[in-house]
Amino acid sequence: MIRDFLKEGTIYTLAGFLAKGISLALIPVFTTYFSPNDYGILDLLYVFSMFFAAVFSFQIGQGLTRYLGESHQDSIRKRNLSSTALVFIITTLLLGGVVAIVFRKPILDVLGITHPSHTKTYILAVVSIILNGMFLFFSGHLQALRRKVEFSIASFLHALLGILATYFFVIVLDKGINGVFYATIAIVPVVLLYQFFQLKQDYQFFFSEKLMKKLLKYSMPLVPAAVAYVFLTLTDRICINYFLTKTDLGVYSVGYKFSFAISLIVSGFSTAMAPLLYQRYKEKETKTDMSVLFNWYVFGGLFAVTTLSVFAEETIILFTQKPFYQASDVMPMLYLSVWFSGLSMFAPGMNLQNRTKWIAGVSVVAAILNIGLNIWLIPVFGIKGAALATLGASIVNYATVFVISRRFYTFEVKPFTVMAAVGVACVHVLFTTSSRLALDFGTHTFFFKIVLMTFVFVILVIVFRLRKTWFLKSGAL
Repeated sequence: MIRDFLKEGTIYTLAGFLAKGISLALIPVFTTYFSPNDYGILDLLYVFSMFFAAVFSFQIGQGLTRYLGESHQDSIRKRNLSSTALVFIITTLLLGGVVAIVFRKPILDVLGITHPSHTKTYILAVVSIILNGMFLFFSGHLQALRRKVEFSIASFLHALLGILATYFFVIVLDKGINGVFYATIAIVPVVLLYQFFQLKQDYQFFFSEKLMKKLLKYSMPLVPAAVAYVFLTLTDRICINYFLTKTDLGVYSVGYKFSFAISLIVSGFSTAMAPLLYQRYKEKETKTDMSVLFNWYVFGGLFAVTTLSVFAEETIILFTQKPFYQASDVMPMLYLSVWFSGLSMFAPGMNLQNRTKWIAGVSVVAAILNIGLNIWLIPVFGIKGAALATLGASIVNYATVFVISRRFYTFEVKPFTVMAAVGVACVHVLFTTSSRLALDFGTHTFFFKIVLMTFVFVILVIVFRLRKTWFLKSGAL
């Protein structure tokens, strides 16, 4: 399992960077060409797209992944499941698009986008969301079937054509932020044709109410969980827009983009983990492999988080312009929040036992907590307060899911060592966020940061008591 996980996780991560990393690759362009206010509007529309996808997809893709992974399903039944899900997702996305356009005025008012010229931007965004929704559904289907090559090619096409089209519409034709959505509308249909051609053997003209109920029974409880996830991850942007300004939102959004890079890595390996577990969770070796992988995630992930946190200022200066430099203040806490989100890939118990309602309950509680923390902390600490609220809610959400899931599916973990390692990372991240002057050594600052990271690495090695095995056997923690 470990070899398959590392191979497929790496492929999905690279594909994720290609498919979604366009926003990262274009950061230097956007921060030069767009003002922080423009960037803030783009981010608000991103918030809306996340909410739209959470509601109108009905999380049917997760239900399809769950049942396609069962080894006892024959090819005909899998084709019927896939066809039923396809009909459903097309219908719901189109219906959602109609609702979004009909009620555009109150939605724009809620988002705080009130200038008349942005109505066209919003409509273009809705069309883009529908197209990308289909792209994500087909991508999820390819992932569920573990068709890595086809998935990667589709991701590469989406990224390459997207970058070229965005440059053409935004820079060459000077379409402003509308150009971002013109680019999506122009290139995604081409990618959808490729994806459908690769999956055509898995579809037929078929729809089953019985199979639809089966899929919805699993996926519907995940809708409030998905909506809660939107609030968990995006409430900070909504509250910053309400309590501060769109300029502050634009600065914060740039900081979030860099944490998004880590999120793509975590997401890539999570994507690889799900179908592997659905196929092999009953095998004895799987739990041993899970323990080894978890050990590596804790050690490697926390070291990466602390390293990126120390060099947040250098990162932001290298890739952006001066109006966005303050984003380095929030990056350490956002990095650590993403690490906590990765715990979910090691918490399959509730999914395996179809306890999706439990996941929804935990997510809703964490989302409510996140809203309260943002309302409390942003007026006091500004954008730092938003990052701190996101970190606090993420710890509550993902740590709780991890602990509860272990009631249904367990593998060996040494709690004390994990808590010690997390403690080191938390103290370090908060230190780099609140005490940057302590790292100001003039022209030697970069050297002292290298020394600091070496010290952190040694501490983590001591905590984990690394020996010759280097986690190559279960219980190495």
